[in-house]
This record gives sequence, structure tokens and C-alpha cells, in this order.
Amino acid sequence: MSWGSFVLATFYWELCQAMEPDKMSIAGCLLLLHSWAWWNHRSSYVGLPKQLEDIRSLLD
Repeated sequence: MSWGSFVLATFYWELCQAMEPDKMSIAGCLLLLHSWAWWNHRSSYVGLPKQLEDIRSLLD
């Protein structure tokens, strides 16, 4: 089993657990999932503004 499939399986399991009416949060390391998603989908982040000035100029 690869590292990515383990993280994804854990995330899906936590999403299923979060569907319980009395559950308030998702457990597990979401930072790890976020890092994995960023690492594997870096091309989708190309062109996004990173500097605060760039973001402000787009909003004006």
C-alpha cells in the first residue's frame, strides 16, 4: 500500500465518521492530507497570487 492511498483511505474513513449527528470535527492529520494534495497537484496552483499586494489589486 502506498503512502498516498493510506492517507486517502484514512481521510475517507474520517469523513464517514464525521457524518454522525453528534460529531463536531474530523480527526486525523489534515495537514498531512493538505501537504499530499499540494505535492501531487502543484500545477493547479500555478498562477495563483501569493503576495498580499497582488491579491488586493485583484479585489479592487
